[in-house]
Amino acid sequence: ARLGRDARDEAVLIEKYSRCMDDAAAASSDAAAGEEKLAAVAVAASDGDDASYEVRLGMTAAGEEKFDAITIEASAGSFEDDSFASASSVNEQDGVELLAALCGEEDYFASASSDADTPARKSEGRIARAYSISEDEKECDNVLDKLSDLIADLESQLALQREAGDDEAAAATEAKIEEWTRRYDELYHQLRNLPRYDSASDSDDDASTEAEDNSLDARLEERLAKVAASIAEQEALLASQRAAGYREAADATAHLDWLKRHERALRRIEATRHETVDVRIIVLGEGDEEISALPLVSLLRPIAPLLEDLLIETEPAKEELYSTLKIADDMIALRSSEPVTVEMWCDHESLGPASDFDKKPALLYLAEQVEVWPPSQLTVRVSYQHELEAVMAPRCLLAIVDPGINYVAMPMDGAVLDAPLVNIARYVLSKDDPSEVRGSAQQQRLLEQLRRTAVAGLVCDKEADNTRHGQAERVSLLKEVRNGTFKVPELQPIHAIDAKLRDAIDETAPFAVLYFSSPREAVEPRVTLSVRDADSAPMLLADVVLRKDYFPKSLFELLSSVINITKGQATIPSKIEKEVGMALLDFAIQPKYSAVILVAVNGEEPRKMSFSCVDEKIGAPPGKAVARVAINVVVAALPAPGTRTPEQRFWLESRAARLADECVAALVAGEPIPRDHLKRLNVMKDLGDARVREDLTWIQFVGHLRAKRTAKKMKEMDAQRKDMFDGLSRIRLSTLCRMSAACRRFLDEHCPALDVRACADALQMLVLKRFSLEASSGRGLKDHVHDLVTYVMEGPSDEASDHPHVLAARLVFSYWIASGEPHRTEEGEPFRRVKLRGEPAVCYETFLNEAGRRDIVALVLRADVYACAEYDADGLRRARHTLADAAFLWTKRFDAAATRRYEVAAAAGNVLAGEIVKRLDSTDTATLSRKYKLDAFATRHLETLPPGLSGVGAVFDLASKNDAAAR
Repeated sequence: ARLGRDARDEAVLIEKYSRCMDDAAAASSDAAAGEEKLAAVAVAASDGDDASYEVRLGMTAAGEEKFDAITIEASAGSFEDDSFASASSVNEQDGVELLAALCGEEDYFASASSDADTPARKSEGRIARAYSISEDEKECDNVLDKLSDLIADLESQLALQREAGDDEAAAATEAKIEEWTRRYDELYHQLRNLPRYDSASDSDDDASTEAEDNSLDARLEERLAKVAASIAEQEALLASQRAAGYREAADATAHLDWLKRHERALRRIEATRHETVDVRIIVLGEGDEEISALPLVSLLRPIAPLLEDLLIETEPAKEELYSTLKIADDMIALRSSEPVTVEMWCDHESLGPASDFDKKPALLYLAEQVEVWPPSQLTVRVSYQHELEAVMAPRCLLAIVDPGINYVAMPMDGAVLDAPLVNIARYVLSKDDPSEVRGSAQQQRLLEQLRRTAVAGLVCDKEADNTRHGQAERVSLLKEVRNGTFKVPELQPIHAIDAKLRDAIDETAPFAVLYFSSPREAVEPRVTLSVRDADSAPMLLADVVLRKDYFPKSLFELLSSVINITKGQATIPSKIEKEVGMALLDFAIQPKYSAVILVAVNGEEPRKMSFSCVDEKIGAPPGKAVARVAINVVVAALPAPGTRTPEQRFWLESRAARLADECVAALVAGEPIPRDHLKRLNVMKDLGDARVREDLTWIQFVGHLRAKRTAKKMKEMDAQRKDMFDGLSRIRLSTLCRMSAACRRFLDEHCPALDVRACADALQMLVLKRFSLEASSGRGLKDHVHDLVTYVMEGPSDEASDHPHVLAARLVFSYWIASGEPHRTEEGEPFRRVKLRGEPAVCYETFLNEAGRRDIVALVLRADVYACAEYDADGLRRARHTLADAAFLWTKRFDAAATRRYEVAAAAGNVLAGEIVKRLDSTDTATLSRKYKLDAFATRHLETLPPGLSGVGAVFDLASKNDAAAR
């Protein structure tokens, strides 16, 4: 239940496993017959899976290093102290079964090899689920067995191919083994997340507990007796060999030594099995949490299932501990696609990397190796292998393509130093070797895209060296990037993006951050979910905006996300909270509704999809991004209004949406806003409804933008106008469009072709026009001119726009402000003063620093691919011409170094950069600047909306004859 799964979810997963079992069985039977039949069944790996980075060298073991020399603090927070003393996470019967499976003599030969053969692969899930015995789970085990048999067949086939010297066929078989192993791990991981049945929870009988204690004791005694007998037998054999003059067999001596160590470990476990131990879990760059007083017998599980059990035992309310355990569990489960290193320390004594952390019990591992017993603390660190190598390397590079999107930490060795910057950016995005210049067609397209639009910057950090403190600094930066809290430092721009890293960096620097602006159009996909019956119009049930890299996903995954986001933002009565999600899913899966689900991506023709087909993905064609997904569920008949349950009314009768839309309609019509509606919305906001909070901001925005001032006295009218400037300047438009469903519904009505980002830009253009009109005359003009200039230069402050109309205004204003006379405040801060409409405006010089210049170059290059749906062809041509002129004026006079970047972009196919380069070669700034005098440009440009926005402009009393005119 904690994982949000119920019987229906389990049924969907079982169906997937059953299909997979059929595929695996067919593939297994065909494996010996040849490659062609097998290839018809195997799942194709993604384009990035076949690429590996050569600098991922083998993990350097910690060896004899002291714990305090290599421990890295993964978070600044203190440990979370949870007591598990009263409730063991593994019962005594589990311990008996584990000892029976893992403590026998036969384990000696298994422990001598790190290879996981087929029986080991089949059994690794049995240990982790010793008490999960439902029929469904037995069926799932059968699926995993079939997959394991298939992998075994492929491994046998690979051995024959290598023996025959058929390298090409062997490479293809290796790829299949890797893919099927990855699929095995993914299915095994999902199986572990199914609801569990713990047979031990059915009875609290003390006699049962005592029997379990006795059973474990008896089993330990039995194993000890067996090991003692084996030791005596082995010693007698060696004694007889010595007496006969034979040389001791090396394997027999090693076996005897292992038996003695094993006996010592079992006696340690027997003597201290009622003790407790503190367990510290570190996920490199993610979290560092501690669990206190965990029963020592809990460590009878291997590390992988132990982490899983701790995750199940931990309440999600303990957010930091739960998150750390969840990340560690996921990393280990999917280690076939991303190699993972698991290291252990016992009371600050390093045990090094654990190679068999999914098979050998942690307690047995400790009992065989540590000197001091019993242990007081076990530390487990889980790391991605390549990140650990980078953090521990003498020199480290952190390469980022826009924080929160893609990043890679890598050792800064010779191959990386010789790689071109653009290749490193490609590696961050695709994990293809950066030292390789040539690659597949897709990799070449990505390289060209980077050359067209990405902008690079570099900063070196002398503090983040290879010392303990420096490694902690590296990990801290990794965590900031992962969490989206990384603040871009002051970077040195690198316009020669094809240059080698060693030519752009101080080769003695131990750590460097290489930052690239995103080469791709940043689109946050919007998903709407509607339902209708055969005779009605669609009824909008949910409207959410997802993260930029969300897709591709199955319909099952997408609907789950939509439901969870909507529920998380709303305030739901506790008595129906659990049923709300299923009430919506019932429309899609209950037979009585006879649902047909239609899914349209980016406005294309809808296609019919099945809720239970989890292998069918929703996505966009290669090179495109998903901007809009419309899901329409067509049912035979919806419940009548008087017969709906409370959870159905949550979706079908949304009061918050109706109240917000009626408030906006009243403002647009010039009528007083319904006060009762506003009161109800504020009450809902105070109760924690996040949807209403942003809808209230949207209502405020509409009221300010329409600017219907009701005051009769001049002083009151001035106050209202000032409130309008202040209110609109503070609203973050990108956040508003992402979070307010009422805003998106309104813009759908007036400009439906715009995606979420374009909606924010459209609102910014409306605000710019309102500010320009208000700052043209009247009292207090000086303050209003200053507000206008600030808004043009800084925008809504949450996201800089690369829309041609908005960016051209910023560049022209920047040109004239930078051309003004420099001044300094009394505190010595530099600023420039510019006159607009006869009034002075003051701007500080932050836009003139390196970061400001780099941001402008990145915005200009990305503007070349902006999808300007609000322009016709002629209007778009004029807008791009204006932007090219403005970018030329700025670059020629104030950022000549960026010329090199525009030349590279133009050669790679950036049309706008090509226009700028042409002007840089032939145009005189003095002549062109006269065309863009500030006063005339501000009125003509800011007060002329693109044709596609003239309708929404009229709604806000912003229509003018200039809107459709040529500029």
